[in-house]
Amino acid sequence: MAHTPHIDPLLNLTEEYLLASHSSDTNQIVHTLKQLQRSHFERAAEKIREDMERSIAQKHIAKNMHKTEWRVGIDELWYNTRMLLVNAYGAAGMTENHNLSGPKYDCYLQHLRLLGFQVARGCTPIQSHAKKLSAIDRLRAAAALICLTGDAACTEKPESDTDPLQILLDGNVYPAGALLGLAPGSAPSDQDLATIKEAGAVLCAARDPLDRELEALVERGDLSTEARHEIAARIGQGKFRSALIRLYGGCSVTGVTTTEVLRAAHIHRWVDCTKPIERLDPNNGLLLTANLDALFEVGLIAFNDEGCILISPRLDADAQAALGIHSGMSLVATPTAAQRVYLAKHRERTCGMRDANTASTLN
Repeated sequence: MAHTPHIDPLLNLTEEYLLASHSSDTNQIVHTLKQLQRSHFERAAEKIREDMERSIAQKHIAKNMHKTEWRVGIDELWYNTRMLLVNAYGAAGMTENHNLSGPKYDCYLQHLRLLGFQVARGCTPIQSHAKKLSAIDRLRAAAALICLTGDAACTEKPESDTDPLQILLDGNVYPAGALLGLAPGSAPSDQDLATIKEAGAVLCAARDPLDRELEALVERGDLSTEARHEIAARIGQGKFRSALIRLYGGCSVTGVTTTEVLRAAHIHRWVDCTKPIERLDPNNGLLLTANLDALFEVGLIAFNDEGCILISPRLDADAQAALGIHSGMSLVATPTAAQRVYLAKHRERTCGMRDANTASTLN
């Protein structure tokens, strides 16, 4: 995973970087947890199971999750989180122990999830004396486990291994799946999106080196117009497309989920984006079947603020039928406020294709 240390000017992220209850003690627990791997917890669970009767009596292990306290599921049994941690220290040959409370305990639970363990409880307690963590506290606690607080750089990963969805928080880039604790391939929920917004973070597609190379080719002066159009059409069909598929699953209009025929359409064209973040903004993208993508790119179709389709008068009833479009079509989801801004830019750029007077002169 690439670390991006100078995102702030790009995204105007103005909040000061401060982990919840940030202190040397918090940094220490984060550092210690990073050393505990899945095998340590599995060996810890095995040790607790060695004396099953005693463990059950002391409530360190049970066949069912606890009603209100967090438990860790391993091999169809549920383990007390704190006792599991104590034994994991031993399995790792470490003597450190910490009084986990507040954000530090949240860090621990998130670490277990990142290692692939199920962490659950029967229901949420009606009353809780613990201080409720804000959205930004929760994200920063998770971020601290992915990239140690104060580290100069995160561990580098090949571009092919990066999560197509990223979260920009405090000037750093994190994989959305790991930061939000998502199941592989699943999309952020509405609650996740609200948490990202509340935290002042930004959800975006991963940067794609291939897009930058294609852009450089488009700008060459020795290529024909046709060649430039062909190259430009390939921009955004890597990480950006994968991010849209992860978010939406299918075509933004028809709902078709056959990925082979889906294209990522930048609403406000890549070449026209004045801010780099606009090129990575999922709100600036529609996932469209190939025919709709081609029509949308040249402006023969567009969408209003409510998501209803606008069709150029150049396309008569026969042409519309042949292309599989009609005036009753619309976007599956009502456009967000951010999408409406991009859709307005697209309509402005392509209005000539849908103006009746202009269209009559083009026929």
